[in-house]
Amino acid sequence: MKIGIDIDNVISNFNKVLLEEFLNHDKELRNTGIVNSDLYITRGMFDWSKEELDEFYYNNIERIAKNLILKK
Repeated sequence: MKIGIDIDNVISNFNKVLLEEFLNHDKELRNTGIVNSDLYITRGMFDWSKEELDEFYYNNIERIAKNLILKK
């Protein structure tokens, strides 16, 4: 049996943690930082190609989710 739980900002600070991970990776990738703060991380906030974004997200999302800290 598999049980799914909505973790993004319900029981954890998912967006904050995800943004920190993206910022850290951006420093390694090209260090341009946030280029459009009006957009969400996965929709053009950084100067990354779709392939770069997808590769980072899919290679890291499980690790990020497993290490989230629950809200009190």
